[in-house]
Amino acid sequence: AVANLSSLLDRCDLVVVASPNATHFDIARQALDAGKHVVIDKPFTATLDQADELIALCESKGCKLTVFHNRRWDSDFLTVRKAMPELGAIQLYEAHWDRFRPALREGWKEVPDGTTGILNDLGPHMIDQVLQLFGAPVSLSCDIVAQRQGSQIDDYFQLILHYGSMRAILGCSTLIAGARPRFALHGDHGSFVKYGLDPQEAAMKGGAHPLDPDFGIDPSDGKLTGPDGRTEIVRSERGRYCDFYEAVADAIIDGAAVPVDPGDARQVMHIIALARQSAREGRRLPV
Repeated sequence: AVANLSSLLDRCDLVVVASPNATHFDIARQALDAGKHVVIDKPFTATLDQADELIALCESKGCKLTVFHNRRWDSDFLTVRKAMPELGAIQLYEAHWDRFRPALREGWKEVPDGTTGILNDLGPHMIDQVLQLFGAPVSLSCDIVAQRQGSQIDDYFQLILHYGSMRAILGCSTLIAGARPRFALHGDHGSFVKYGLDPQEAAMKGGAHPLDPDFGIDPSDGKLTGPDGRTEIVRSERGRYCDFYEAVADAIIDGAAVPVDPGDARQVMHIIALARQSAREGRRLPV
């Protein structure tokens, strides 16, 4: 244990910022200013100006800066990547991340400080995944609301990203007991549907080690439906969170690229800011 951040910075080369969202910027800024490499949990920062300042500071100090968009290495998302070539031109992409948590919980995540809410919690992962697959959308529209009794933060959103005729629809709710498909992709050659959430986080909370032989194995497979209506099972890829930190090590030791470019995380924050504006104004906005 250390008494303060300064004491920690004297003893390490890499700082992982996994503190409450509102503290990300200040801790990361101090670490970078001290010449340390930094991994920041999502959301990257509270504002785009903060993101720009950290990116500029990282470049001036010659440090490595990356953001923990670990859901790029989820079993279900890796399986989506595997199945997509079979679907032809995608016209509808749907992703849902649902929970059933009607009761409010103690802690900073329920405090409306401008950095909390489900769009800032789960939205960064879902938006990052879409940007990885399709790039930036042309425009977006969003609905955001607090549905739980007494909630002071958003606990539901539906974000529609417009790509010409294609739509990417992202949805989260804390009041769904019977979960919707985690992913559903529909193209001119068929559809792919996958239920169930990647098991890695739950396994670690249960005491599993990432190097265990069965770590990351997803027991729920996806289903591919072809144009003739016939279906086939698509075996789930193995989740690989270790790949993120192996890439961090390669970046620090060998000068390789960081696993998540901070510019990618900045783009996610830009989408979130526009989504909140869209919800406030009740209109579709250009990206």
